[in-house]
Amino acid sequence: SKLGLVHVAPLEKMLAQPQQMDRVWIAGRAFVLIAFVISSFLLFFTLLEIASAPFALAGLAIYLFCPASIMFSQVIKPHWYALLWVNAALLIVVRAFVRNRLALASELLLAAAIGLAVGSATTFAPMAALIWGALAVLIKRAGLKFIILLRVPAVAIVAFVISNPYYILNWQAVRVEQAAAANWFHWSLAPSAWMMFVQNSLFAGFGLAF
Repeated sequence: SKLGLVHVAPLEKMLAQPQQMDRVWIAGRAFVLIAFVISSFLLFFTLLEIASAPFALAGLAIYLFCPASIMFSQVIKPHWYALLWVNAALLIVVRAFVRNRLALASELLLAAAIGLAVGSATTFAPMAALIWGALAVLIKRAGLKFIILLRVPAVAIVAFVISNPYYILNWQAVRVEQAAAANWFHWSLAPSAWMMFVQNSLFAGFGLAF
């Protein structure tokens, strides 16, 4: 809307003008697709840091052509455009491990990428925790400053809040949303739950052959 690509009006007017709603729909889907394509380049460069070009191309092919990517890269859902930030964070961490160093600029970019990834879809929170653990390993191995473990999550939280200001401006709505989401997810380690995950997510998302 700020770029003049789409016009956003009250919902009643948008429903009364389907062409305007179509433009919003198309722009949203294009945004997700473009972000996902850029994320694939980031993944390719990440793989090149640790493997040969043929291996990196094979990883890129799996990433681009698995059924889940084909399906979700063209709908207005946050998880696939969030991969732009996820893969940016992954690239920075892998390069840091390969070079045994992490410049301040890279550290701040990593923190911002983590905050934007979790801010886009909170289901990426475990990724943030894993990257923090990886940084702890890197600090011990390369003798980097411990302050990194404090600065990265602090900047990530700032990026999260900036991209989700309603966490501060409308906390009541956040609580209502969280209460609704709690009814969608039921954690369980029961074998039946694992089988449902394989059947509903792995096969549908990646394909039985893969």
